[in-house]
Amino acid sequence: MENKPRILVVEGDVVLAQTLASVLKTNGYDVGTARNSEEAIEYMRKRRVELVFIDSKVFVTRGAEIYERINETRPDVEVVVMMDSHLSRGRLRDIMRQGLWAPLCKPFTIDELLAVVESYTRFRAAALVIPVVHRHSQWVPDQKAA
Repeated sequence: MENKPRILVVEGDVVLAQTLASVLKTNGYDVGTARNSEEAIEYMRKRRVELVFIDSKVFVTRGAEIYERINETRPDVEVVVMMDSHLSRGRLRDIMRQGLWAPLCKPFTIDELLAVVESYTRFRAAALVIPVVHRHSQWVPDQKAA
């Protein structure tokens, strides 16, 4: 697959960040990692990034501020929040309305991770996108048009 997106994984758990980066690199993606929002912003200032996976703990700690800083630094970047119990469905809906690309619910499989990246790649190529919802997720997208 040509024109694969450059990905940044923002995850406080260094082992998990390295594991996700390794999986993505094995599948041909250019991937960087950051432990927190400050490292993420600095990384994005130096390198073009198209897709950011950010841990919900990092996201909740800095909330809209980190999302706004990402958009200021790289307005064309898409953000995927790796969800766990730290992010409520109501807060997630608010974030989705602001332009969050997709949620990815922990624990997720390698196939689910790659499906989100591939969905983004198809979207970027103006193809049909089917939202990825974790099979264990309680979150269901609103059925009404925004």
